[in-house]
Amino acid sequence: MVARAGLLATTAGQQALADQWVQRAEAFGLSVDDALFARIEALGSHGALYGVALGLVLGLLLPLVVALVIKTLSSGRGSWAAAVTLAGYASVPLVLRELVALPIGLVRESLASPLTLGTLFPMLDEASPVARFLWSIDVFVCWWLLLAALGAAALSGRKATPIATAFATVYAAGALLLSAAIYLASRTA
Repeated sequence: MVARAGLLATTAGQQALADQWVQRAEAFGLSVDDALFARIEALGSHGALYGVALGLVLGLLLPLVVALVIKTLSSGRGSWAAAVTLAGYASVPLVLRELVALPIGLVRESLASPLTLGTLFPMLDEASPVARFLWSIDVFVCWWLLLAALGAAALSGRKATPIATAFATVYAAGALLLSAAIYLASRTA
């Protein structure tokens, strides 16, 4: 949270945030006129607050949701404290992701994650559905999902493979839906 807020407190970070929001709006087929761009830049000036809010969501809310999933999967075998502990430890890759990606983002003046599968395929057209899907899959998030699945399996006494497969399927389906929505929105615009 501190690293992201620190980056977004800088002029380069605020410009990168505004650029990211403009790119997302355009990806969904919105036309960004001067008035909308001015509003986006004004919101970007509050980048540090955005960084804190995002940090709270990723650092507190997300692990609690994962702990709830782990506790539910344990079918009463594990305690709430064990589920929270497993979810907290599983979140270490997300912290590492921030520590690795933010300096790269500062140098590139971009908040787009350099840690996605899309970076392995620079030859793909960025507007293609395949490229958008690959840019939606973050390697560190996959690592985090694997650790969360292993924690859920350990606490529930179940095999890890079906749990990891379910987590990966949900993540891939979300990435597929997002990339399909962006692709369809850009085609109708």
